[in-house]
Amino acid sequence: MWNERRTNAWLLLELIVVSVVLWYVVDTLYCRLATYGDPRGFDTEHCYLLELGKLRPGSPDYVPGVSPAGHRDAVLELCERIRRRPGVEAVSLSLASYPYNGSNNSIFLGYDSLRARYIAVHRMVSPDFLRVFRYRGAHGEPPELLASVLERGDVLVSDNLFDDYGVDMDTLVGRTVHSLNSDGLQTRVGALIEPVRYSDFHEARHSLTLVENLESYYQDAPGILMDSPELCLRMRPESDKDVAALLMGDSDRQLRVGNLYVRNVRSFADIRRSYQLLQTTELRNLAVVMGFLLLNVFLGLLGTFWFRTQQRRGELALHRAMGARRGKCSDGWWARGLCCWP
Repeated sequence: MWNERRTNAWLLLELIVVSVVLWYVVDTLYCRLATYGDPRGFDTEHCYLLELGKLRPGSPDYVPGVSPAGHRDAVLELCERIRRRPGVEAVSLSLASYPYNGSNNSIFLGYDSLRARYIAVHRMVSPDFLRVFRYRGAHGEPPELLASVLERGDVLVSDNLFDDYGVDMDTLVGRTVHSLNSDGLQTRVGALIEPVRYSDFHEARHSLTLVENLESYYQDAPGILMDSPELCLRMRPESDKDVAALLMGDSDRQLRVGNLYVRNVRSFADIRRSYQLLQTTELRNLAVVMGFLLLNVFLGLLGTFWFRTQQRRGELALHRAMGARRGKCSDGWWARGLCCWP
């Protein structure tokens, strides 16, 4: 080892460089995978998003003069028709609230002198939204109980809203939180929910949520449903077969009300895959880099020792020609400081 110290120094330097890079890759992979495995706060299995479209004036079926109230009623009628279909478990309306959605409403929340450290996602949803995506309370309350909180006019907030202050969030139930935005919204907290993560790779501590009943808005201001309302549904597991094809097949006959129709049906499995494509690609690339580095370490060590063995073949052959025996060394050879051929 000492005689070949220069070669060994380069080998050691290579191992140090590769180890540093591997440490970074493994640490990044571990953090991403640990975050990925955390509870998401929602469940999108067997769920679908119905994208709605509106007929244009040039269409032969266009109904002129539809008021905002008429459009609201058409949206609600469409929800009822879908809810009555066999195999449908729940149907919901929302605005910029469904999971894996790059568009959202944000709000800064405060209570007394406390200010939430991060922006909260303001989810305006119908009570059935909690049943569709199976939100759960901070103490395990089922979606049905949380939906009743929205129905009576209170809001839901995630139980990590004021984690930085060490506040017992249970003491906020029944209290009023206020918006630090220009709207000055003040509303009463009815219950706490588990943190609803923005995506599978977004940490829960950065995911703050306020859930409010959308129905309280569109009853007084029907125009709120004029701009891209989200219609989501959950199918029963035994009925979750060819849902998109069946719904689109009935789009012209049963799923068109006034100027409103179902333009597209997307499963949340596809939405999730598309939304997180960049993160999953990066994760896969990190895994490939880690495998490549490990292969290089293996081949580097194997090649180094194979090369050194090949260099000694001539010396071993000379020992054999001079009388060295396999597995034994004579006293004469030891006296000369020569190793016998193994």
